[in-house]
Amino acid sequence: MRGSSNWPIREAAVDSLRLDIDNVRIQGGVTDEATALQYLFDHENAIELVADIARDGYYDNEQPIVYEARGELVVLEGNRRVAALKALLDPEVVPSWADRIRARAARGDQEDFPTAIRVMNAPSREAALPVIGRLHTRESKRSWILEQQAAFYYGRVQAGTTVDQLRIDNPADRRKIPRFITMGEVIRLARAAAASDPVANAFINSREFKATTLEYLYRTSTFRDEVGFVTDRDGFVSFPNRDEEFTRRLFIQILLDMKNRQINTRTVRVSDPGFRPYVLSLIEIAQGSKVSHDDPNPDEEAELQGTEEDVASSSSTSSSGRSAPGTPGETRAHSDAEPSDRPVRERLTRAQQFNERLDFTGMPMALDSQGMRTRWEELQRINVRRLPNATVDVIRTFVECAIKHYFEAANDPVTSERGPVQLRHCLQHAKERFSHNPRVARVLNLMSSGQAETEGQYLTTARALNDANHDPEAVFTPEQVQQMWSQLSPLIRVLLAGPPRPD
Repeated sequence: MRGSSNWPIREAAVDSLRLDIDNVRIQGGVTDEATALQYLFDHENAIELVADIARDGYYDNEQPIVYEARGELVVLEGNRRVAALKALLDPEVVPSWADRIRARAARGDQEDFPTAIRVMNAPSREAALPVIGRLHTRESKRSWILEQQAAFYYGRVQAGTTVDQLRIDNPADRRKIPRFITMGEVIRLARAAAASDPVANAFINSREFKATTLEYLYRTSTFRDEVGFVTDRDGFVSFPNRDEEFTRRLFIQILLDMKNRQINTRTVRVSDPGFRPYVLSLIEIAQGSKVSHDDPNPDEEAELQGTEEDVASSSSTSSSGRSAPGTPGETRAHSDAEPSDRPVRERLTRAQQFNERLDFTGMPMALDSQGMRTRWEELQRINVRRLPNATVDVIRTFVECAIKHYFEAANDPVTSERGPVQLRHCLQHAKERFSHNPRVARVLNLMSSGQAETEGQYLTTARALNDANHDPEAVFTPEQVQQMWSQLSPLIRVLLAGPPRPD
């Protein structure tokens, strides 16, 4: 290995060697040796090396590369081998794999495993990195995947190495280095954005996240031209006409779309007619014009305002032709007549499409709950016009769970003296805590009220939500569901924002 021929070889006890938690094979969430060992067995097939060593013995023709840090020897190259040896000497260092490690050891021909091995002592991490990079970007060793190669090269840049120096140190990869730098830049931006969204953050730190899918999106000319994504000759990324909030929203939405498989290398093709609208929708979300892809086009929203009343009057109140139970509202006859002029008819179609979804404008999800995120996403997709009563049922669950999680996050959980916590307990708890907020207090007062003089008041009550859940005869129209959602929105908006964080 060029540059390493003069490094001293020394013997080191296996239990004195420390795995490198910054190794590019190891992704987010690893902070100590125990979790590093777990990761290498879970995701990097360290059990394969356990079986090999148990069968054939340990060969030291290629010594692990180490360097001294804070009085300890940190393994820069050979983490999988060292992890396998540690596990063979003490299977309980990886408890969830202990039985399999013992089984592999029992099948092998070796009875004893080395407690000390020879290692190559590099003068520093910086001196070792070029050597390690050449090893793992060639076929002579188990190659790093593309994301790991990008993490390696970008990590060296972040440590102060210039891209030109990387080209000199790695001549075989000089043409690919800008690609690796771009991927490193994009992953850095995505991680920074995800830090403000618990679901996106969990996804980017999971094995489900694939940087190649992200690359598939940002390498298209459509994405680059529309978003304003610019790279220089070295691969560094900039958004010349965009601010930090734009890029934050942009990457959060991309990560959520990757998580939900709305975009991947198989379903979103750059030649698809739907690709450019998808990118334009991303931009609207990044600009704050809408919250999700299901929101209406903001350019059409003003036009829709004048037609919503017409849509309401043209729709049936319910399949049975009667109002929601317990309300004084009168039913309206369904009319099949259509407007005679074409422009009005086109506007009406768009208005009907808008009314198929609940309005989530100004309701970003900040609660740190995968379950609440899932409900939030499903509720945005449900077709209110086709499934009005199912929508009410989900709204009821959503409101109750949101109140429970909000106050759990505030260390003030909803409790019940007898029996399980129910919606009424949640409303009473919230009513007491939100008395200082007039808009939210008004909603909670109406929800807690057992009396309703008008249909609108009834639709804001817990009674209406419970009727949808418990009364077989309760039937709601799409218009009533939209009205219910609109009236509950001040409360829902506060709940989704989560409790205030202490300074």
